[in-house]
Amino acid sequence: ISAESTPDKDEHTTFFLTVEDELQKVNQFYLTKLNEVESDLTDVSNESRKSLSSEDLSGLGAAAGSLAGRGSSSLSSSLENRLLSLYRTLGQLQSYVWLNFQ
Repeated sequence: ISAESTPDKDEHTTFFLTVEDELQKVNQFYLTKLNEVESDLTDVSNESRKSLSSEDLSGLGAAAGSLAGRGSSSLSSSLENRLLSLYRTLGQLQSYVWLNFQ
């Protein structure tokens, strides 16, 4: 009887090793995407800090402030678009985690 169960045991072992390898690939993908999001968020944060520090208008009048505000709107829009993209990516990663743990 034990000689007959050996092929089944080998098939199960092979199957679970294959599943484990595939799961490792999926986990590696998730970690890579998470690191990319973290890096992008750090970049956006640094850019926004630079943008805010270069727009220090404390000594300027209202007219200069409105001109600088117009020049920075494209930068703000760019940062906003990047943040929205990061938000969508985080949502996708959250869905990924939810689907894989159901």
